Amino acid sequence: MSYMNYSQYQKIMKENNLEPSMAVNLFLNRAKHFQQIIRNIEDKLADDPGNEILLSHINKLNIERWKSVWFAIDCARFEKIQGFKFFEAGGGDKYVNSLMIIHEGNAAEFTEIEKGTVAYFEMLDKMRKRQEAGHFD
Repeated sequence: MSYMNYSQYQKIMKENNLEPSMAVNLFLNRAKHFQQIIRNIEDKLADDPGNEILLSHINKLNIERWKSVWFAIDCARFEKIQGFKFFEAGGGDKYVNSLMIIHEGNAAEFTEIEKGTVAYFEMLDKMRKRQEAGHFD
């Protein structure tokens, strides 16, 4: 069961004029991680065809892989809409600093969208650090 392959991902990115980025790659790395686990399980499944437990794991991992690819696409859309790439533009600190200038140093004045974007930056930074440590889940 394959929900999306790399050529389909590339087609969606091209059709929507989306660009890869460091943040987008975090989600793609996660998808690749799930795909590698799936391949390992499929190798074991060859010795035990019809193993419902292994098949269940494959299905669950495929869903996680599929979601990771869509998260990558959504991240690219977000970057396109906001007009800058999360990491390439200097990261969350620069974004927060710009908001502090706009809101004259009062973080309580951040809009809900701005607060959400800050939280997204924080999540991406945690993901980056975890992946650098070899954790892709």
